[in-house]
Amino acid sequence: FPSHDISLCGGTCWPTIYFQHPDTNVHFTWYGNNNAIGSPFGSFPANGLDSIPAFCTTALFPTTQTNMIVYEPSAYGCTGVKDTFFINVRPVPRVDPVTDVNLCDNTTLNTIAFTSSWVVPTTYVWQGTTTASGMPSSGIDTIFTQDVINPTTDQTAGICGAPIINTVTVTPVANGCVGDSIVFNITVHPDPVVQAANDTLLCQTQCSVLS
Repeated sequence: FPSHDISLCGGTCWPTIYFQHPDTNVHFTWYGNNNAIGSPFGSFPANGLDSIPAFCTTALFPTTQTNMIVYEPSAYGCTGVKDTFFINVRPVPRVDPVTDVNLCDNTTLNTIAFTSSWVVPTTYVWQGTTTASGMPSSGIDTIFTQDVINPTTDQTAGICGAPIINTVTVTPVANGCVGDSIVFNITVHPDPVVQAANDTLLCQTQCSVLS
């Protein structure tokens, strides 16, 4: 049986815990005080004999949940001294969704600060897929205000550019637990290209179509 407390993240599982003694006639009764740590919710057994079955933990709480396990040996009609250990279930952090951002060439990206009120404090690790628009490749907690570019347009050569799409993945981390990531796009659109036609002479009331 555990010689120390157990600490794990919500949503993870733990194998069967056996209470054992060299004398096989010794048995252990045990009980806990918080079966809400189990997943499905409340599924952790309230008590048992000789072992705690393998279990999975819930991720439904924003704070650490503790189940104090009290166990007592008995044999030959005698009972031993009770002892305890703790199963601590740490909360899994979250991150609020972020709306896609669309910008033009040579404009400013406003600060994007990642947030959540679920687990405080939480660290938000973000990673982008491209630096072509002038953004850094990664960071922590915030994407700071910065100018962005899209250099794919060549007005002189008449080359139309393509949008630069930076797909950003944000992963929340707290107390050694990693939550589900969110994904959003920061798209920097190119300047449009206008190609003028040859000079055209028109009489009054005549029309011409530009293309």
